[in-house]
Amino acid sequence: MKNFIAPSILSANFAELGKEVDDVILAGADIIHFDVMDNHYVPNLTIGPMVCKSLVDYGVEKPIDVHLMITPGFGGQKFIPESLDKIKKCKDMIDDSGYSIQIEVDGGIGIENIKAVKKAGANMFVAGSAIFNSDNYKDAIKKMKQEISAG
Repeated sequence: MKNFIAPSILSANFAELGKEVDDVILAGADIIHFDVMDNHYVPNLTIGPMVCKSLVDYGVEKPIDVHLMITPGFGGQKFIPESLDKIKKCKDMIDDSGYSIQIEVDGGIGIENIKAVKKAGANMFVAGSAIFNSDNYKDAIKKMKQEISAG
């Protein structure tokens, strides 16, 4: 199954969002991750459908992965190392089912833990600050891809 790196634009510079997305795509991003938080289900208030539409209108052709943390949507948090066992169990269930299902992990993914998450069974990795807070997007994505390919 193919592995995917999905930079979360929540960590991007919103004043230059189109350029930031272009830069991570050129750096090797496979998918663009988009967090929608409504200030009700979770305490944060972020971007919504109009920003997503503006990225499409801007010309972003990569798939856009949307994480809804809205009433009555699903919540998110930082990566919890104990979730590796849950990922393994999920992967086993998927393998037993015979279906081709992707496992995405969102929250706290970076170079230091992406290999363990891959080994547990995930193949889609959402990384926000690990990419957007790095000095070089291409190097950050390349290192992540090297980690998941080495394992």
